[in-house]
Amino acid sequence: MTGLLASVRSPTEARIALAASADTIDCKDPHDGALGALPPETISRIVQTIAGERHTSATTGDLGGAIRQLRDAVHRAADCGVDYVEFGLFSTESARAQIDAPRNLTPQHDLIAVCFADRYDPESLLGPLADGGIRGVMIDTADKVGGSLTELWSTDRTGRFVRRAHELGLLCGLAGRLRATDIAEL
Repeated sequence: MTGLLASVRSPTEARIALAASADTIDCKDPHDGALGALPPETISRIVQTIAGERHTSATTGDLGGAIRQLRDAVHRAADCGVDYVEFGLFSTESARAQIDAPRNLTPQHDLIAVCFADRYDPESLLGPLADGGIRGVMIDTADKVGGSLTELWSTDRTGRFVRRAHELGLLCGLAGRLRATDIAEL
C-alpha cells in the first residue's frame, strides 16, 4: 500500500493536508533541522485538529546520539497523542544504542526510525530495527539543500531497500526533497 505523508507546522496546515487527502499528518518543523521538533502544545493542537481522521506522527528533533535526550523526546511526542513517533539515526556509529533506547518506552505508539541516504548506507540497520521492535523505517536526506533521494539513490536501490524492509515486517517511507514528478517512478 502506498500513502502520502504530509509534514505540517500548524493546525492550519494540518487542515490543508487533511483536505488534500494526505494519509498521515506529520508534525514537524523543517526550519529546525531534518527532524525539527514542534513544541508539544502545537503537536497536541494538530492532533486535536485531525481528530482521528488520519494517522498522525511527530518528530523528536535532530538529537544525534544523545540517548537520554532521545528518550525524553520520544515521551514528549508520544504524550501528545500521535500514532507514530519518528526519531533520527544520524550515523551508523550511534545507531545501535539509539535503536535500543526508545524500545518499550511507548508500547501504545509505533516508533519510526529515520535513516539518512546522504550520510550512510542504512541497509545493515534494517534487521536490528525489526528485531528491536521498531515499527518502521523512513529513508530521508539530512541536507535539505543538497541532492534529493532520487538523485542519491537509483530506483533499483530504493526498490531493494523497500522490499527488504517489507520482508522484515517494517513500514517503509521515502522522503528527501521528493518532487511530485518523483512519485510515479517511486
